[in-house]
Amino acid sequence: MIISDFDPVPIVLECDKDLPKKEQTIWHIRPKTSRDGNRSQCQYGRAHKTDKDGYDEFDEHRLNDADANELARICVKVENLCPNKLYAEAHKELMATAKKGPRGLLWIPVIEKEEDIKDIVIYGIDQEYLNELIRAAARRSVLEEYDRKK
Repeated sequence: MIISDFDPVPIVLECDKDLPKKEQTIWHIRPKTSRDGNRSQCQYGRAHKTDKDGYDEFDEHRLNDADANELARICVKVENLCPNKLYAEAHKELMATAKKGPRGLLWIPVIEKEEDIKDIVIYGIDQEYLNELIRAAARRSVLEEYDRKK
């Protein structure tokens, strides 16, 4: 086993692969370290508690924060995001950089600030897409496969 730095790998989600290249969102993902995994476990653990009757309860706000932090830990840059209305309204400065793309939609060329990446979760990324990104970061072999396809 070699422990080394690993440059972020640009990946395209399965849902975008059939789209023209101009319309694909590119996520620059780095592999999760054991420390990242421990941080994730702690954050998700804080969102859970057992009430006095032994029933599980979850704090939705803490779960959302854990998801947002998870994405920010593994994603260093997003290119060519076509945001939903909520994200666009909350990020007027990013929308000022948006370019009109195919089908008249607005596309944000680059997102690199951690808070802006976290907000992708807060303002409604599909859980399936978030899970795909997290799974890719958790498995170095998956990232290496994406890297070979560049």
